[in-house]
Amino acid sequence: MAQGAESSGVLDKTPPTNPKIIRPSPDTIFTNSPTISVEWKGSSDPESGIKEYEYTLILEIHAIHMSFEWKSKGLETSFTLPYMALSSGDRYKVLVRAINNVGLFSQVASSPEVIVDTTPPSVSFEIKGGTLIAISPEVTLNLSATDTISGADKMEFSNDDITYTAPEPYAPTKFWTIRKGVYKEKVYAKVQDRAGNYSAPISVIIVLDILAPEIIHNPIKPTIQGNPITFTAQILDKDSGVNSAEVIVYFIKSKVTFNLAMAYNKDNKLYQVGLEGNVVSQNMEYYIRAKDNAGNVSESKTYNIIVY
Repeated sequence: MAQGAESSGVLDKTPPTNPKIIRPSPDTIFTNSPTISVEWKGSSDPESGIKEYEYTLILEIHAIHMSFEWKSKGLETSFTLPYMALSSGDRYKVLVRAINNVGLFSQVASSPEVIVDTTPPSVSFEIKGGTLIAISPEVTLNLSATDTISGADKMEFSNDDITYTAPEPYAPTKFWTIRKGVYKEKVYAKVQDRAGNYSAPISVIIVLDILAPEIIHNPIKPTIQGNPITFTAQILDKDSGVNSAEVIVYFIKSKVTFNLAMAYNKDNKLYQVGLEGNVVSQNMEYYIRAKDNAGNVSESKTYNIIVY
């Protein structure tokens, strides 16, 4: 056979040209298809012609390696094995060769090793409570995507879960600009892995809060030394809510400043804090400072307390 073979009076010393596998393509590493599908560019043999193609499989299923006998596909140059349903993490490689009419074999064509991944990524926004409070239309979205087999590859965003931005490389952060004139916007995101699986869309609500809290306060009236003082204020913030409030008290004679944290009283719906009578011994100045959950800060005007 090495010196050539004869069939039907035809002397053929040359093996067929090598087939070339075109599906899966040479750069395919992952697939989201659980079935094996192969296509190749056929061989040629000008002397005796191609008799048939044969293929075999090398599989790794649940970490168990398997190989098979060569099997004929006749003159077909593609096939799908629908009965062989693979699972995420399984691997396969397909080998193909051509045989001419005198029994000479081509060299073996091999597909890349393909890893099956049918599981979509798990994705979440790293935002507590699902709402992002912002003080600027330009915000940073923090994403977390997990895909243990093929890995996160692309991400897309949308305002309506219908029209998405063009796919872009996955990154844990995304700079996003709230639409002009909008102060509350829902943003959707989905992530695609390297096998082509898409995650289910996730969403986050962005609240644009550019207004500082409103402070409503009745000034403290003149008082007598030793009398305790209670500071109260109504503090309103309709967008992101009040985060904290405090009274800054300055003792004029001793030149000492106190920062007194105010607590919210659910009964009277006021923020308040007390100053014990033993420190009420001289004239004071004070003002109230409030901060909302977006970080906006407001301050009341400065008031005087006359102490007799």
